[in-house]
Amino acid sequence: MKPDYVAMLREIARVVPFFEGLVGVWGAALALEIGLLVRVRRQARLHAASAPGGRVEGIAIGAAAFYVGCVVLATIAGRARLVRAFAAPGTAARVEGLSDGLAGLLNALPFGLETAFPIVVLAACTLAVQAWARCRARGEVRPLSRFVGAALAVVGFGLVPLGIGVIGYCALLIKSTAGVAGVDPEMKALMLAKGFEETEPVLARWCAVAACGLVATITGIGIAWLRSAARDAIPRDPRASRRARRLGAVGFAGALLLVAASLSYRAERRAPWPEPARAAALNYGAFEASAIDGPDPLP
Repeated sequence: MKPDYVAMLREIARVVPFFEGLVGVWGAALALEIGLLVRVRRQARLHAASAPGGRVEGIAIGAAAFYVGCVVLATIAGRARLVRAFAAPGTAARVEGLSDGLAGLLNALPFGLETAFPIVVLAACTLAVQAWARCRARGEVRPLSRFVGAALAVVGFGLVPLGIGVIGYCALLIKSTAGVAGVDPEMKALMLAKGFEETEPVLARWCAVAACGLVATITGIGIAWLRSAARDAIPRDPRASRRARRLGAVGFAGALLLVAASLSYRAERRAPWPEPARAAALNYGAFEASAIDGPDPLP
């Protein structure tokens, strides 16, 4: 039986926070990246002797980063819904809030990463064309394919494994939570805790692959550039050097901020699962107002 992709998309649109806004930002970012790539390619062909400015690169990186930031915002909103659902006044509302919050959280990340991939690829190609145009303006003869290949290698060896890990992690969590529907609350808490423990190594393994691939790719690009500079005695551009240092400092600071922000979530993930009394909210079959006839009154 083939999966109903239309129904899946409708469910994703229902549970993912700010879905319409995400789609609008994605369309705008994708159109902007395509326009920037066409523009820099035309300018590089028409103005071969002049070095391009850095504004286009900033816009390309900013558009991709803005969309990824919107995806992160959607996941944070999904998590907030999940946390608020524990304090809902009735079991029916609590169960519905937990289900929607968890579904929104676990669908926002894979949906956002899958849709962000073409935007990141286009931004990388724009940066590659800009770097190639600067080298040609300095009199260096280099094929454009080398620059595009280096940019796509960074995306392919660094970001693709990270996306595979996150998507696989979310898919396994969805299977774990869906597989305990209707189970006794006490047993359900144990099964969920076990399922979460088994899914974490998948994410950790792919994150390690992404980190190794990113470091290896950037190291290879750096070594190739140093050899080329030593062989051809390429003069340094002070403005380009300052711009590269500023960009590296901003990127490093952003990475540190993301690591610091993730520490609280990592600690929360390693905390023990709630006691069965609280985990009973996950029992999809429990309602206070159940109409049950019999000799013994049941809540």
